[in-house]
Amino acid sequence: MDAALRFNLHCPALAALRTELRWALDTTSPARDWDVLLTHTLPALQAVSPDAALDRLMRAIQPVRRAAHADLNAALGSARFGQFLLLVGRALLSCQQASLVAAPKPRMDTLMAQAHDLMAKQHRQLLRRGDGLATLSDAARHRLRIAAKKQRYLLAFVAEIYPQRASRAYLAALTSVQQQLGDLNDLSVAQRCLQDLRPRHAWACGLVQGWCAAQTPHLLAQLASAWGGVDAAKAFWRRRA
Repeated sequence: MDAALRFNLHCPALAALRTELRWALDTTSPARDWDVLLTHTLPALQAVSPDAALDRLMRAIQPVRRAAHADLNAALGSARFGQFLLLVGRALLSCQQASLVAAPKPRMDTLMAQAHDLMAKQHRQLLRRGDGLATLSDAARHRLRIAAKKQRYLLAFVAEIYPQRASRAYLAALTSVQQQLGDLNDLSVAQRCLQDLRPRHAWACGLVQGWCAAQTPHLLAQLASAWGGVDAAKAFWRRRA
């Protein structure tokens, strides 16, 4: 939906969706972070280095995770989320009515031109975010991950208008970059989530910190390899005269 809303579809009702869509997406983040920590990161560590302290840490996380899920359920049951769903329906109906009654449908060449411009703009931003890849901070890698995700979803949305071979290779590179950045982000999020638990679970949190530090160089090497496919991509989305 976010990728679709980046197009100028000449429907004012769609503009109001951007803010509420961002809020709806943000409500899922805390629950997701605890889910990944408890069902992926910690079990992976426990598999290679079993420790009773990790078991105690995982039990301590359970109520925190349940609270995050309760907050998410409350958000999804809130009046604001209900209004968001109504806004989605209203926007779709407004655009449909506008296309049938008042405004002409966008020409295919207009939509293609918008796709070309968006692809080019987001690719430039992606390359800027990835400058000095090996030395990026956690925060900078997070911004790069968001840029890669935006470009990947946009390309998936418009891939059919481009030569399949070129778009497929670029999409594969973006997917790999997003995966490696996502794994690195999960390690960073794990350590952030554990801040409040460190005083009572210092040994287990130390194990997690050491394991995350050991995983990082391997993931950075995979990221550098995947990034080469993005950095070397030919601008197949460039407009033809």
